[in-house]
Amino acid sequence: MRTCARELVLEDDIPGVRLEDRDFKDPVLVLIPAGDVIHVDRTAPRIGRMQPVEWQGSKYGVFPQDLLKRSESN
Repeated sequence: MRTCARELVLEDDIPGVRLEDRDFKDPVLVLIPAGDVIHVDRTAPRIGRMQPVEWQGSKYGVFPQDLLKRSESN
């Protein structure tokens, strides 16, 4: 990730959509568990209303308001 990346520790589970080549034909919905660390590039453009994040080496989209409520900076 770029230098504007930030690590966030999830305080609560957060729903996400796996972003595979930005192909939403068959979205994969996941629940990223509390306690896990996600990486957020604050300069990355939003995809629709979703903020792209990285978790366990894969890219996901989450709602920004969920990020604010369910995480703390690391």
